Amino acid sequence: MHLPLELYTLIFAQLSQSDLCAVARVDRVFHELASLLLYRVIRHDFDPPHQLVSLLNGLARRSRIVSRVSTFDLSWKRGTGYSVYVLSAARPALGQMTNLTTLVLDSCLSNIVHILGDVVCPNLRALQSEPSPWFNAFLLRHPHVTELDILPYCDRSDNEVLLPSGSPLTYLGGTGGVLVTALHPQRGRELADGATVHVRGPFSVHWPVFDALEKWKTRTARGLQWLLVSRSAIDVGDALSGLRDPGQGCSHAERVV
Repeated sequence: MHLPLELYTLIFAQLSQSDLCAVARVDRVFHELASLLLYRVIRHDFDPPHQLVSLLNGLARRSRIVSRVSTFDLSWKRGTGYSVYVLSAARPALGQMTNLTTLVLDSCLSNIVHILGDVVCPNLRALQSEPSPWFNAFLLRHPHVTELDILPYCDRSDNEVLLPSGSPLTYLGGTGGVLVTALHPQRGRELADGATVHVRGPFSVHWPVFDALEKWKTRTARGLQWLLVSRSAIDVGDALSGLRDPGQGCSHAERVV
């Protein structure tokens, strides 16, 4: 008994990656339907990444499948010498990912984003990367990005966090110094009313961010929905410095977690 293709698609959408691989081996029709779902999320799990490059080269030749990719994660757990190699291979495929909503670029890629040329992802919503002039140029071509996670997660003030003009951010994550820089009124991107801010790094350096958020609230008459702080990063130095409760002085947020 055959079911409508639309119903098969709904059923397949509930399957795991391994189950989709099994379904794809049944016959040609199932292979085509499963392939449209199988590559919705691509993460770098190959070291060395030759298999990833082979996959990207194959997807670049199958526009119907590559256009279904929604998450493309190029992050490494350790240093790599393959950055240029991988990003060069990613460019043709990335240019066809018309439904891509989330892009993660490892910190080792941020300074070579220019390899992507003038690639534009029209539906990109969330971007994670380390700031650099090339990263800023990429962000300038994507004013529709509303969720920004700024690497690295070690605390430092970074004057390269330019945040070119664009849609108000509904999510902004990073360390204290980076967020203070990003929240400066002369930067080109504002937080949306009801946004989420995630402050990473040692808790003792969170307070400048809280002060910057108070100034942002006064200036814009907006407030946060969620303020996420790294309670797990509280250390002995924090305790000795007279650590306050993270909810104190955070009237700009409805919820502090």
